[in-house]
Amino acid sequence: FLKFCQCVSRWVRDKEAHAVAVQEHNLHPKSKDALTRVADYYGLHLVIGFSTSSDHRGGALLLTDETIVPFVKELHARPNLARAVYDYHGKEVDLASVYAPSNAGKRLDFFNKLHKFIIK
Repeated sequence: FLKFCQCVSRWVRDKEAHAVAVQEHNLHPKSKDALTRVADYYGLHLVIGFSTSSDHRGGALLLTDETIVPFVKELHARPNLARAVYDYHGKEVDLASVYAPSNAGKRLDFFNKLHKFIIK
């Protein structure tokens, strides 16, 4: 995660990206505080949903540049969905990172219920 934040920070500096959405990050929920500190160090804001599986496979996250896209509020940080509102030059922007299950039945159920979390 450290190297990834360094890379995103470089993209921001080079004006190649202001935000990234990641699916299947496979990060452990117990590391949330440390992950947040690393992101903060690089001027990035982290919204993260962790997998509930025993091996922590899955999860979704958003990393955004705090100077260009300031964080406004977190809407959801669920196992397969990270969603938040940001301010982009005075306009509120709603961003989401979604990770659908690979199992066909679970994926269908996931998308059938997703509208509850993304429709205002």
